[in-house]
Amino acid sequence: ARMRLRPFSLADNKKVAFATKILHLLDLDEFADMLVGDEASGEGLPKHARKRLTVGVELAANPSILFADEPTSGLDSLSAAMVVSSLKKAAKTQGLTVVCTIHQPSREVFLTFDNLLLLKKGGTCVYNGSIPSLNDYLSAAGDNYAVKKEVNIADHALDVFCGPLGVGMDWVELYQKSRMCKRIVNTVSCEAGEISVDATPQSFSSELFLVLQRQIVAHWRTTTYMALRFWWTIIANVIVGLVFFQSGTEGKVTETVGALFFFINIATVPLLSAMVPLITERSVFYRETLSGTYTGIVYGAAVQLAEIPFNLGFGLVSFAIFYFMVGLSMEAERIIYFILMTLASYWILPTFGQLLAFISPNIGAAVGAGSLLMTLFTLTMGFLLIPKDIPPWYIWLYWTNPLRYMLQGLLVSEVGGKDPVTDALLADNFSWSYDDRWWYCYVVTLFFGAAAFLSTMLATRISWMKR
Repeated sequence: ARMRLRPFSLADNKKVAFATKILHLLDLDEFADMLVGDEASGEGLPKHARKRLTVGVELAANPSILFADEPTSGLDSLSAAMVVSSLKKAAKTQGLTVVCTIHQPSREVFLTFDNLLLLKKGGTCVYNGSIPSLNDYLSAAGDNYAVKKEVNIADHALDVFCGPLGVGMDWVELYQKSRMCKRIVNTVSCEAGEISVDATPQSFSSELFLVLQRQIVAHWRTTTYMALRFWWTIIANVIVGLVFFQSGTEGKVTETVGALFFFINIATVPLLSAMVPLITERSVFYRETLSGTYTGIVYGAAVQLAEIPFNLGFGLVSFAIFYFMVGLSMEAERIIYFILMTLASYWILPTFGQLLAFISPNIGAAVGAGSLLMTLFTLTMGFLLIPKDIPPWYIWLYWTNPLRYMLQGLLVSEVGGKDPVTDALLADNFSWSYDDRWWYCYVVTLFFGAAAFLSTMLATRISWMKR
């Protein structure tokens, strides 16, 4: 309602009151505080409540006409009756015109509707009138077409108009010559008219605030995603910290390089985990952008911004565990640099994951592409192969590898600027310099900005909807 109810200048408490009214109208009060959940795993709302929730989302815009395409599909007779009853209630209470396509309705569901428009194969109309008048219409064509008491009216109508019971009768011609058709033709006006719509768009900042707020809440409620990242951050850093325990205090450069290599690889797991929520909620994103709830740019920006507080938390936890267990330098400048580079790393890698999610058709393709990308980045980040040993046709990966700049910055900040021998080793084998440490941090930040920008743009350009 906050995103769709016009005018957008309407007070927030009135929008909340309208949303509450819709919940009551659709008999969803008992589900008001329940998460929608994953239907495939049986979590959250029952199926009939999901159908009514979908109706409620559209009613939040306070439309004058609601089109529902087979709202009872996949429901049992009782659930179907509940959904159609909610639509009927909305039509009567809100002064709403509801146009439904319905598939194999029960007698109870069929009689809930006021009027029936029945089309024969080819799209030609054979009946367009009230449902109570249907039996009289059929009886006028012949007593053998009349509805029997024990027969479902909807099934009988299909058998007569489109099935074996009506063979030999031209129902299209009969309808076109009927008083029903002539009355409708005389009633309906084909004159062009103007439709008045409030075309004032909601401001970008208002949309961004609302979508960002929802994304943060969604992250917080996605316990599996958050728990995976939280426990992985703690357990993986503790293991690496134990393996390289206090190696930094003993001046072991080789061990320090190895510890930093594994520290950066720990941060790559969010790249893969960040894909799943985006691809899972893709259908919701398509539906809401197509309905004008918000723009793709707003969604892309909100996805990036919503990760920031969580990435900040995970980055600080990772730093606190790893840095002191490994026993790295206690100089203030080096500590500050390590924190900044860690936060940048924990921001850029989930952003790359979101970028892959937007360009991938499904979770399998995204995870496959992400795993391949991480393999290539790990091979060419300067640890397993020093730069001069990387084949010429792969050297471009080294220069465009964000993990390389992370390792480069953390390593020169930790072991550089202390011993001329170590500085010479870094310069000869890696062409890395302690004096360039802040430049490496800037490059990592630029990678984050580029990935975030591309993700936001691709959110508006690529669609994987199946038609």
